[in-house]
Amino acid sequence: MNSNRTLVAVVIILGMISAFLAGAFLIPRLQERAKADTKKDETPAKASPSTPASVSPPVVQSPAPSPVSPVAQQPRLTCADIVQLRKGATQLQWTEQARSLEGREAEFGGNVLQVYDDGQVLVSSCPGFLTTMRLAGISRERAAQLTKGTNMRGWGKISKITGYLAVSVEVKVEKLE
Repeated sequence: MNSNRTLVAVVIILGMISAFLAGAFLIPRLQERAKADTKKDETPAKASPSTPASVSPPVVQSPAPSPVSPVAQQPRLTCADIVQLRKGATQLQWTEQARSLEGREAEFGGNVLQVYDDGQVLVSSCPGFLTTMRLAGISRERAAQLTKGTNMRGWGKISKITGYLAVSVEVKVEKLE
């Protein structure tokens, strides 16, 4: 019995170490991406050097708005991205952040942990973390063929994120690979 407790403690410690190491690399990357996006939006139009100061630059019409929503244009989140966003947040901050992620695209990949009666599939997408992805929108026939341990990959839209220490990300599957 003590060896099981020791094993659980080691797994938890290794998960915490891997989360710390991932944070050391992922947070700066996400911050740089956010800064780059902000700079793109704030860059003013400049007159060319050949344009006299008294002449204003020509007016350039912006293209018609894209029918794709701004949420869909953002890069797809991974399970590791979501864990990183939660890592430094208080429960209140995480609750607000989790709501802001609803509708965003997310990639998933991992082993099947469970297939439920309603056809939803629980996937372990973040080994070493207490974070799972619950996949909806898979046909009942396809779900019935899955067994525990089957590797699944694809992407979809986040419909809901719940939990603080053990995070569950609900994803409406759009593509299975």
